[in-house]
Amino acid sequence: MDTSSVAGSMASSTQGDKDDVWPIFDAFLDLPHPAVSTSSEVNDRRIIIAPPQGEAFNRSRDVGMELATEQGLARVSAFCFPEFYAEAYAQEQAQKGTIALGPLSPKLNRFDMYIQDYMFSQKSFNGAYHLFAMQLASGQRVYGHVRRYYPHHLQTHGRIDVGRRGVRALVLLTRAAGGEDVYHALLKTVEALSSQRYSLDKSLQTQSRPQQNFLHEIHNEHTRLSRAYAASNEKALTFQALAITIKQMEVGNPTFQHVDYSSYLLPQSLLLPHEATEITSAPILPLLRCLGVSHTLRLFSALMCERRIVLVSQSTSRLSACASAATSILAQGLLHWQHIYIPILPPSMMNYLAAPMPYLIGVTANNASKIEKVQGLGEVLVVYLDENELQIHNIQRPDLMIPDILDRVEVDDPYQQQQMSSIADILKMDLVNVLRSDRRIIQGDSAGTGAAVVKEKGKDLLKRGFGKLKKVAKKQIEKSRNQNMPAGSAHGMAGPDPPVTVDEYEDDDEALQIYAYGEGFNNKVAEDEAKIAFAAFFLCLIGDMKLYLKPQNGGPPVFDKELFLQSREKLGDRKNGPLYAMLVHFKESQIFEMFVKARVAEIQARKQPAINAPYFSRSLTHHITRRIPFSGPEVRNILRQLSDSNPEKNFVQASTTIRKKVMALTSNNRPEHLARAELSKLAQDCRECGSILTEAMSVVWERIRDSKGMQWKHGYFALQLIYELILHGPIAAITEATDGLDKIRNLKFYSHMRSGIAQDMRALATSLYSLLVDRTKLFHMRRVCALRRMESNSSQRKPKANTNLRVRMRFHMMHALLKPGVSAVSPAPIVEDLLGNQPPQNVANPATSNPAVPKPQENNYGNDLLSMSFATPSPAPVVDVSKSFDNMNLSNVQPQPHPQPTVAQIPPNTAGSYAPQQQMYNQAPVQANPSQYNYPQQVQQNIAPNQYQQQGPTQQPASSQPNKKPSMQFDPFA
Repeated sequence: MDTSSVAGSMASSTQGDKDDVWPIFDAFLDLPHPAVSTSSEVNDRRIIIAPPQGEAFNRSRDVGMELATEQGLARVSAFCFPEFYAEAYAQEQAQKGTIALGPLSPKLNRFDMYIQDYMFSQKSFNGAYHLFAMQLASGQRVYGHVRRYYPHHLQTHGRIDVGRRGVRALVLLTRAAGGEDVYHALLKTVEALSSQRYSLDKSLQTQSRPQQNFLHEIHNEHTRLSRAYAASNEKALTFQALAITIKQMEVGNPTFQHVDYSSYLLPQSLLLPHEATEITSAPILPLLRCLGVSHTLRLFSALMCERRIVLVSQSTSRLSACASAATSILAQGLLHWQHIYIPILPPSMMNYLAAPMPYLIGVTANNASKIEKVQGLGEVLVVYLDENELQIHNIQRPDLMIPDILDRVEVDDPYQQQQMSSIADILKMDLVNVLRSDRRIIQGDSAGTGAAVVKEKGKDLLKRGFGKLKKVAKKQIEKSRNQNMPAGSAHGMAGPDPPVTVDEYEDDDEALQIYAYGEGFNNKVAEDEAKIAFAAFFLCLIGDMKLYLKPQNGGPPVFDKELFLQSREKLGDRKNGPLYAMLVHFKESQIFEMFVKARVAEIQARKQPAINAPYFSRSLTHHITRRIPFSGPEVRNILRQLSDSNPEKNFVQASTTIRKKVMALTSNNRPEHLARAELSKLAQDCRECGSILTEAMSVVWERIRDSKGMQWKHGYFALQLIYELILHGPIAAITEATDGLDKIRNLKFYSHMRSGIAQDMRALATSLYSLLVDRTKLFHMRRVCALRRMESNSSQRKPKANTNLRVRMRFHMMHALLKPGVSAVSPAPIVEDLLGNQPPQNVANPATSNPAVPKPQENNYGNDLLSMSFATPSPAPVVDVSKSFDNMNLSNVQPQPHPQPTVAQIPPNTAGSYAPQQQMYNQAPVQANPSQYNYPQQVQQNIAPNQYQQQGPTQQPASSQPNKKPSMQFDPFA
């Protein structure tokens, strides 16, 4: 698509109403790496998709006018690939004398990589998803959701493991804040649709532009939901009110709309007017997992004091997640970061670090060495997320400029020391409990009790013990060094750790051992607890507006900064305390000033918080209306009541339920007689790609990591679950499985003390890996599975006979109407005589007189009602299920006619593009591997799962081998 035409058409449009909801996206970009070769045989051109024509197109004029140009695309590309420095690369090529082979060259270069160089290398594959923010010339902030992926080679078509090509980036530009999970799911779906477009023949494709059609449907559904949400008075938080469902994505035939769909659960921030989306609701746990409690609160102190902060990490995903978490911590107190915010800083913009104003900027690890070389750097706090280290630059008094709110004041009286616990200490204890519950929920039953697990725990305990001793010695050395160090000599040194006891470090270290250098999980239960902890801290700190607002006669209240300090001092925050030192800087901050103005405006407007408002707003209204003091116990009790009554709790419970279900399906003791049905139900539940699918796949990767030794079934069942999802789940499941392709590849070389287990694991991993890299075969198999699901659903939707109908007609009347072959009626029943005596019965045979033994009936008119025979059918032959199907002697079995399979007729389409599909479905079914078979439903419960005994080429009858059981095989079509 021509970029100039898009920009011109957007520039000629008019601006939409500011009170409306922001569009779910303002522009979509599919950009190649800026230095890959431009050969049309290797890499595809860039793709630009605008919102659909109409009002949505007009409202995105600012974004299109500035970013849909050559200069704007270059800016976006710099944010998508922040580790690449174009100027340095051009100088490198000029020095080598090969400037013709530099960027925009048709010849292959080092940026055109094989799949093993990209996905199986930690240096290249350092994060598939990240978020960046940039400011337009009009002053509006635009967020870019980026997913970097490894595309198809234009010559190899269906296979992704052949050929060299460059990495590409999918970008969704939007002015709406929040919804990272939804945007990530949308980008995964777009990547899968692009893969289908390159894999299938054009005759099988129902849409020429599947990406554009999908995004336009998403945009239209979002507009419909936002209008319905605004018109609703009760703000009913149901799945239908918050979810977007897109049908006919793969096959494109209306017949398959019940089996070919995907859903995306939207957060409420994307359905509200854009003024309310300034308060972000990003997860806080990523920052807590990387830094622990102590360093997180030190960073929180720097944010409250509005300092210059630089986050450094090798992974762009971790960098953007922690930057969003930092602003989300402030958002729990309705504080909005008003200054420079760049989660990912390109190397060409390193001079932004010399800005004389506060900022929160993320820098990749390969550019971290350039921080000290920036001229006019100033006072900066550098946070290394991968190493969990804090460094200060050009700060003379770090204890005053960035106070440690956990620092304790030394008092001679030990009883008085215990009574000096501040709200910061309570916040620390709450966050420590959050990390404990986070670890307990995530681990589930995967901790195990085997010898290998006990050995690993012993190593961890030993390592932690030496680590504690090292920290204690390091603190003593730094303490003695700081006492003898003059002021102004702290440049470049590591920031001192908080002077707490050894026991207080224990919980942080335990959490860091799990999540360091890992993907982490979206634990919504622990996330809610973390937000409650910070909301309680802010309510105790600035919840009572009498602490900083001075009333005036006949006018609105006035913000008094000195009154705030005096009030906090009366509440126990002493002048020599660490929290008081932070409040001295906080009262002069811009975020506090904007907070006070917003609260005064709410009082004047008498505006009541909505049901979906943050915890701080609803709890503040509850305290004011009921005159409840802002103390610790009352605040936490009210916050927990609000959390329990929150309608969004149902969605959190749904994620927890899915996690438990996946844990059960991949555990060592899963019920095999229910596994097949539960896997099918799970695949349908995972049609919601925003949270449910991601939650399920996070458990799968954790199970694969914990598949050593006695826990080998975790990995084997996890591979079966991936098989089920990529064949019967949403199309985004293919992208989810591809993200862990390196983990599946490692299982191809699985080793175990029992050779049978290792062989089964390797075979299943090899089959799954081959299917994921051969996309043509995968998408054909998905269509066959969709056809089978449609046939199954059609048979289940047939109307059933009502067995509860009652015939209100006497027998002789029905007999006269039906007129059977004999005109005589049945004999009258035997009745007693006038004296009440019954006729004598035959007692010669005691067996016949026993009511427990029924008498055999003759085939006469009395027992053959309406001339129909009710003879008992002959029993079915019993098949010996202990023998494998491959080794059964079929020569002794009498052939029986089998019903021919019914081919579902697909109705013709008016567009005439489904004839090749009809021809494909009318062909003979795919011949499965004879070594892969499915056990009958009635005998699955008698066969133990995952048997590792090997069967030779010849096998004795089952009677001579009563304990011999067949080796486990997995049939994806079952």
